[in-house]
Amino acid sequence: MKTKSSYMTGTLIVLLVMIFSFSGFSTKWVVTVADFQFTPSSLPNVISGDTIRWVWVSGIHTTTSTSVPGGAMTWDQPIDATNTVYEYHATVVGTYNYYCMHHPTTMIASFTVISTTPAGIGNNSAGILRIYPNPTSGQITIIPGSSQGKMDILIVRDLTGRTIFSNTISSDQQYIIDLSAYPGGYYFVQLTSDAGTMTRKVILDK
Repeated sequence: MKTKSSYMTGTLIVLLVMIFSFSGFSTKWVVTVADFQFTPSSLPNVISGDTIRWVWVSGIHTTTSTSVPGGAMTWDQPIDATNTVYEYHATVVGTYNYYCMHHPTTMIASFTVISTTPAGIGNNSAGILRIYPNPTSGQITIIPGSSQGKMDILIVRDLTGRTIFSNTISSDQQYIIDLSAYPGGYYFVQLTSDAGTMTRKVILDK
């Protein structure tokens, strides 16, 4: 008979092995479901068009939405030995809160969907944010596309939402960031200019 410790070990292994899968340029975010938690319990940087995938590890649970952004679909699905996987395609920007109906006070989680398109920007140079190479093995070159002579705020975050780089840069110059010291995976480059805020996803392939 498995112990709670072995369930936790299994959860971590599944999380590390399955946290990313690729389908074009969209991401499939894997959340493991076990006694008595969703792991990870928070996903702050889901890009519109990505998929949330719940994977059963142990116990009898559900993934049930409690609040979603306006226009988004709600869900209520069992996650157990019979129903081991459920996927939700996230397209509406905003925060989604959910829980397990069987453990409503202990199994509470959320994910936040962000857009890669800056608010208030039309089809002009202000809406361009070029990053290459992507995927990268270390260095990335960032080329802003906002008005020349302006100063932009550049932030890079990891999968958990932790800021690993923040600086003010000139909007008419390219900028190089070295990610080689960080573990492989997904990172998010956010550029805030006078035209709005853009977010791009970068794959660090190590």
